[in-house]
Amino acid sequence: KLRAVVRDYIESFSPIVMRPTGGVYFVGAQHAQTLAALRELVGRFGHGSNLNRVPIADQDEMREMVIAAFIARADTELQKLADEIARAQQDGATTTVVKALWERFSELQKAAAEHEAVLSGAVGDTAASMRMVELQLTGLLIGAGTGEEGR
Repeated sequence: KLRAVVRDYIESFSPIVMRPTGGVYFVGAQHAQTLAALRELVGRFGHGSNLNRVPIADQDEMREMVIAAFIARADTELQKLADEIARAQQDGATTTVVKALWERFSELQKAAAEHEAVLSGAVGDTAASMRMVELQLTGLLIGAGTGEEGR
């Protein structure tokens, strides 16, 4: 249970998942102090409990690996969101559903902006996908505004 709490906390930083099975994340340097404190806390959990921070050298190959992982995750999340928006348009979305979709989109936008700043603007490949999902979501909002309230 403690492992899940630590993982959820790290995931609140919108990290880039480096390994599909989890456990290896790229987290921006702005979280270094928090991760250091978290590392110390995890060390107190008992034998075998550890959290390791491995700084990534600012080398092209390492940067490309992180960027590729970010783009893959962003594309997957945007595709899932686009599919859900399409289903919501088809099924006639309620205000609550539209709001939840908008919040997920906003979180994806925020994470993309953070990572773009950290990775020196190199994640711009997701911009077109982000724009397409935004247009789709805007269409859903407009459609929901002309439909029945509270549906």
